[in-house]
Parts: sequence; structure tokens; C-alpha cells
Amino acid sequence: MIKLKTVCKSQPRHPEKQNLYYAQAVAKGRVDLDRLADLIAGQTTLSRADCFAVVVAMVDTISDQLLQGNIVQVDRLGAFKLTVQSSPSITATEVSKKSIVKTKLNFRPDSRFKEKLNTASFKHES
Repeated sequence: MIKLKTVCKSQPRHPEKQNLYYAQAVAKGRVDLDRLADLIAGQTTLSRADCFAVVVAMVDTISDQLLQGNIVQVDRLGAFKLTVQSSPSITATEVSKKSIVKTKLNFRPDSRFKEKLNTASFKHES
């Protein structure tokens, strides 16, 4: 069950317009690597230590592959891809690695993952 709260937001592009209300999900807590390893071990024949090692190795491998310019497709989860934001240049020849302002991670969920998330149930906080 995902809790929701109501938040009031202004419209920055139209400050003269009325504020609007939206539903916002409230996080119940955080699940860290230790807890993930415990949960995975409980669903498999692997030990907690083995699960921990596999998850750490997976994170390291995904980041290494992204840094090599690859899109990392994890079936049932989704695809990870690095993108960049750069400062504009007047000519194409001025664009270089110095133009890069920020590197961002893009995640596109797998259709099965999205389907599972679409089964979420919600409860509004009082």
C-alpha cells in the first residue's frame, strides 16, 4: 500500500493563476543493500552473503558498461543509459567534451516491470 498526501503547487509560468492541488506518494522508508540481500536470500537458495555479492557485482558491472557507452538492458527491470547535458555552441566544431555540463542516468522500465507497478494500491493520508 502506497500512502498519498495532498500538496499545493503554484504555476510558475502563470503566477496569476490559482494554485492547484496534486497527489504525491509518501515514502515509507528506504531499503538498503543489506536489506535487499536479506530479501533476495529469503526468496532463493542463495545465502545472504552470496546475494550481497551478486548485487554489488551487478551494480559495478552496470556502471562499468554505462561508462563504456553501452545501454544496459536488464530483462524484467529495464534499460539504463547515460545521457549528457551540454552548453550550446554556435558551430558544430565548437562542441567538445568541455561542452558537457552534466551526465545523467536515464532508466526506461521494462513493460513487465511497468505492469507490476500498475497494480499498486493507494491510501490517502488523513
